[in-house]
Amino acid sequence: GRLHFSSWRVFLLVCSLPSIVSVVGLAFLPESPRFLLEMGRDVEAMYVYQQIFKMNHSNKSGVDYQGNRSSALHKVEIVHWAISGKRDLNQTGLRVVSPRARKVLANLFISSFQFWSSFFQMMCPPFAKVTMIMLVIWLTTSFGFYGMSIWFPEYLRKLQSESYSSETAVEANHYIRNYIFNYSIENTNFESCVFHNVRFTGIVLNHVLFTNCSFINSSFSDVHSSRSFFRQCDFMRVRFVDTDFYDYRFDDCAFHNSTTFLNRDTGCAIDFDVNFRLSDVFVENLFAQLAIIPGNIISSCVIDRFGRVKTLGVSLFLSSASVLLVWASVTRSSVITFQAIFNFVSISAWNAVDVITTESYPATLRSTAYGFLSAASRLAALLGSLTFGHFISLNKSVPIITTSAVLLLGCLVSWRMPETKDVLM
Repeated sequence: GRLHFSSWRVFLLVCSLPSIVSVVGLAFLPESPRFLLEMGRDVEAMYVYQQIFKMNHSNKSGVDYQGNRSSALHKVEIVHWAISGKRDLNQTGLRVVSPRARKVLANLFISSFQFWSSFFQMMCPPFAKVTMIMLVIWLTTSFGFYGMSIWFPEYLRKLQSESYSSETAVEANHYIRNYIFNYSIENTNFESCVFHNVRFTGIVLNHVLFTNCSFINSSFSDVHSSRSFFRQCDFMRVRFVDTDFYDYRFDDCAFHNSTTFLNRDTGCAIDFDVNFRLSDVFVENLFAQLAIIPGNIISSCVIDRFGRVKTLGVSLFLSSASVLLVWASVTRSSVITFQAIFNFVSISAWNAVDVITTESYPATLRSTAYGFLSAASRLAALLGSLTFGHFISLNKSVPIITTSAVLLLGCLVSWRMPETKDVLM
């Protein structure tokens, strides 16, 4: 029936707000003047430069190209540029008239042709070598970063589960008669026990396992469960009323003498773990993400001072080394600490990759190059997530060595990139 506006929908809506605001902001953002100049649209580039200049000097008086006193001057200059370039202006002399409207299919064809033309240009000399190097860097960085992003929280859950299982209470070979369980049972294993004339009422069974137990003339009423199961148990004259005991909770069990199920819950049959608290996940992720803030600040200071290639190479090397520290993590706090260290040193690599990618190509190719490399990195991220998800339950040495080796490969390849910090166009 009615859609329930639950917390995850609110969270999803809040997360989408920055994207919506960005789309609105793009409507007021002018085209890059650098791109316009390389495309030969110098009049439009001149107008964008003038708007930037006016905004930067809006609080100053008597500045050239600002205010009504000089508006006639820069209008004349733009008109002169337009006449020399044979471009059309509207009546204000400030905006270039857009090209004639083309049909939709024609626009799609032209856009597709332009994309493939740009794609083949970046795959051919003189950009082929740079493209291959950048492709390796993007793939290795994405595989390592997103793979570890999946592995860290899952490894934390594994540590929590192992700690919880080590505290399991075991009740074996008991004969329980004429007793009422009106309190919840948690993290307990009942082995070879007999429950005779016993009532389980108004309780929650949390991580409870009944193995080789017998239930005689007993009842379960208003009982809910989480990760609780019956294995090789016998039920004789047992009533189940208002429970969520679905068939998968009974493994190789026998039901005798009018054992009945009444008003079984018909809701979601997924066996949720009530021990899983979202607050823990958010707190753990918060500490790891906070480390990115100082990492961004430091990378913004060193990327121009030491260069893009050095920043990228050193960051990937430190990321590769920091992954090895996870071997020493045996507690929840140590894993969170090493995750924060990994995020801190790896964010500089991401910032350097973004800058190098845009500066390694001319303005006519950089959007295509960045889009292609970014899309390829998403495939590597997907592969990393699947690979690391498969190794969660295995020895942690496999994901650690794999990530360290992949990031080290990206580090070695990055030193083959030419420095781009002095590239202006």
